[in-house]
Amino acid sequence: AERDPQLSKKGKKTKQAAQPVATPVEYSTPEEVQQAVGELLTPNQIARKPPVIVNTLSDLRGQIPDDTIDQVSAAGGKAFTYNDQDYYIASSIPKGAAKGTILHEKGGHLGLSKLLGESRVKALAKRVNTWATEARSSLFGKEKVENIIAKEAMARANKSKEKPGTDLYNQEVIAYFTEIAVNKYGIDPTKNQPKEFDKVVGWLKDLWAGITASLKKLHYAPQKLTAKDVVDLVMG
Repeated sequence: AERDPQLSKKGKKTKQAAQPVATPVEYSTPEEVQQAVGELLTPNQIARKPPVIVNTLSDLRGQIPDDTIDQVSAAGGKAFTYNDQDYYIASSIPKGAAKGTILHEKGGHLGLSKLLGESRVKALAKRVNTWATEARSSLFGKEKVENIIAKEAMARANKSKEKPGTDLYNQEVIAYFTEIAVNKYGIDPTKNQPKEFDKVVGWLKDLWAGITASLKKLHYAPQKLTAKDVVDLVMG
């Protein structure tokens, strides 16, 4: 008789490893994007230059050149600027990512160095590099979370076309460290976190402080941002 694959050699049931379930991505509606605009921009900003929000790119046929639409489509664009007008494609923006998309379109295209200042970018990237390269003695046990995240962020940055040590490379390091810390490890600097996350939280708060100070100067409402919004901003 064939043995039940769920039975061990001793005849006891063995636990089957849980299989990851793929969660389908849900996308925004024009109304949700409009709500995000209203939360981030002042009424005067909106009245001065109302953003154009559509459901799909095809909705813009006849309003802007077809070759521009084709370029945006090929790039998988969620938002773009044409003739100094901002356009947002709701059906291409994942739910919950509207604020980050708006901020990237309005402020992120300046680059992190403009938002944070080159010296802060350099300092943040240097800390990540230090965490990634510092030796861990067996006396200290397993690696700390900041070491693990930093190594992954550096590995991903090293796959980019940017030269290590340059400002653009440092921006890549910051973007990846932020994304991994928030999205993969669920570290949120706006909430109480376990003690083992202290160094990462401190780093994220430094990043946050620089971004929010710049957004205030641009007359946005950064107090309404979530950790995910900041990830969407730095990742674009």
